Amino acid sequence: MSSTDPTPKSGLAPRQIVGIVIAVVSLVLIAANWEETEVSLVVTRVTMPLALLLALVFLGGMATGAMVLRRRQKKG
Repeated sequence: MSSTDPTPKSGLAPRQIVGIVIAVVSLVLIAANWEETEVSLVVTRVTMPLALLLALVFLGGMATGAMVLRRRQKKG
C-alpha cells in the first residue's frame, strides 16, 4: 500500500491502544481495592471504599481530558 492510497488502515492506532491499556489497568486497580479508607476533604472527613475514590478520580481525569481535547479542536 502506498502512502497516497486513500484506503483507511484497519486496526487500532497507537493512541487508542495506550488508552485501552490505561483503562484496563485502572479497572484492575479499582476492582482490587475495596477496603474502606478515610478521605480528608477541606471541611470534613469521609469514609468510603478505595475503589469508589479511584473510580471518581479516573472519571474526573477522563472528563478533564475530554474538555481539553474539545477546546483544542475548537481552536485549531
